[in-house]
Amino acid sequence: MKQRGVNIVATNNSYGGAGYDPALYDAIAEQMNDGTLFIATAGDTAFDEDNPDGAFYPANYDLPNVVSVTAIDRYDKMWRYSGFGRHTVHLCAPGDIIWSTVRGNGYNFASGTSEATAYATGVAALLKTQDPSRDWRAIKNLILTGGVNDPACSNILQGTITGKRLNAYGSLNCQNSPVLSRFRPAGSGWTPVNIPMGTQFALEVLNINCGVPNGPVSVTIQPGNIPVALHDDGVWPDHAAGDGIFSAEIAATRVGSYSLVFPNGDNWQANVIPAYTYKVDTFNWRTITGTNLNLSDDSTAALNSPFPIRLGGASYSTVYIDSNGKLNFMFPESDYLNVSLPNPYQGYSHVVFAWWDDLRPIPDTPGNVYWQVMGTAPQRELVLEWRNVSRASGCTDPTANVTFQVVFFEGSADVLYQYAQTTFGGPAACAAGDHGAHGTVGLQLTWPSAAQYSFDRPSLTDNLALRFTLVQ
Repeated sequence: MKQRGVNIVATNNSYGGAGYDPALYDAIAEQMNDGTLFIATAGDTAFDEDNPDGAFYPANYDLPNVVSVTAIDRYDKMWRYSGFGRHTVHLCAPGDIIWSTVRGNGYNFASGTSEATAYATGVAALLKTQDPSRDWRAIKNLILTGGVNDPACSNILQGTITGKRLNAYGSLNCQNSPVLSRFRPAGSGWTPVNIPMGTQFALEVLNINCGVPNGPVSVTIQPGNIPVALHDDGVWPDHAAGDGIFSAEIAATRVGSYSLVFPNGDNWQANVIPAYTYKVDTFNWRTITGTNLNLSDDSTAALNSPFPIRLGGASYSTVYIDSNGKLNFMFPESDYLNVSLPNPYQGYSHVVFAWWDDLRPIPDTPGNVYWQVMGTAPQRELVLEWRNVSRASGCTDPTANVTFQVVFFEGSADVLYQYAQTTFGGPAACAAGDHGAHGTVGLQLTWPSAAQYSFDRPSLTDNLALRFTLVQ
């Protein structure tokens, strides 16, 4: 309709709840390119939407034409079910016992962030009527800066980006009303966030005064007093020039504890932690006789390594071998229900997932897990081999089996996975796991530092070698 010449200023989006959808993201970005605001309900979640687990879409799409609106009640308090977020929800508007139209050609009272959103969309229309030359940038910024400072909306625990309650008069008559607030990274900043080494992430600061940008903006990294200039020029990672959101992208390049100090004194803290990456390596199978660990279904064995095994920044003398194709270093654990990485469960800290599936070694048979040390100090290798290991999950044919190994290197944090036979074959319950189709392959250090090669995908082939190395 906008492309056909209809004067659409903003869309009211009083809906949500589905997960992130790249197609919807692209559609909202196309609205931005056409000069249309996308005003969205923050959701009746009663949850902090700065938390990734509480992200509410479409309001949480990181696009500059999105305005996320939450609800206050008739007592000027945050409505009890309102979603909130100091760095994701823009402002408050009335949303408690609102008299409005309903389906069936009638009227009724309703409450929620959906009602609040419609008020903000109405103010967008008023601002365009007052000055038809205003674009979506000016209209959005006047909505945000023209509001009334409100303790309910600026609460340090349950607030909004602007700390303001929508006010049509203030937006239509805005004078010298600056807003400066951290937009990205989201989160409180009080508790340091773990960032895997090599991670790139965005810095975004909203800095506006009434309808226009109010730059420049610089963020300082401590320790080191390193300035990072943010730009509002429409050049990546900045989405749109002149919208008042100043952006930059930085990378976590050194392990350690850091603070980002924003212009208003806001601090965001991070621990940069070691991380692994992987590459396909030359297949060089270690042919070993080995010692049979005589594992059974869903069992573990502890092995004292003849040399310290380095994993990330840690060193271990004992490795716990799980019959299900994974290696723990913190404590013994057998688990046949594989998950995707990274995973926040503490039991998956410092774990090697060579082929994590419901595997079944058979005691007192050659189809088991073996270990052997190869070479001489200081260049020894510890080889752990799942040899002719069958699959559980309804597979009853012991001849339907696979063979793979893990190699640890003395004096190195590298880990090598090698796959000699990746097809179980046999009955359907056995063949269902062929090539890792129901397995996880990867390595996880401390959450969220993980390198995943595959999850429930037939990605493993005979004579494949994967080398996991620390990010430098």
